Amino acid sequence: MRKIYKISRALSSETRLKILKIIGSSSLTLSEITEKFNNSYHTHMYKESIYRELEQMVNAGILRKKYYQKDKKLKYEIAKKEIIINLGNLTVKEVNKDTENEEKNEK
Repeated sequence: MRKIYKISRALSSETRLKILKIIGSSSLTLSEITEKFNNSYHTHMYKESIYRELEQMVNAGILRKKYYQKDKKLKYEIAKKEIIINLGNLTVKEVNKDTENEEKNEK
């Protein structure tokens, strides 16, 4: 049940949903995400604010951070292709982006 709570809380913010849309299928740095967010939504959010939003999604397992040695950059990318919450028995079914293998996490 804790997993469902973390996921639903992470997806309950319009800002975080907008960030997910920006990241899409790419890997982006904090600076790139902040710039695209501010340009796309004609607003000004500081990197620190975007960082807090990103970390909440990382903690929920929606995003992952990956360090690219070649570029010496830390990038964020979507960790799960799909997250399906079964409200009948309160289970979460996740499909990894890379492997597309299904994982099932019980309550």
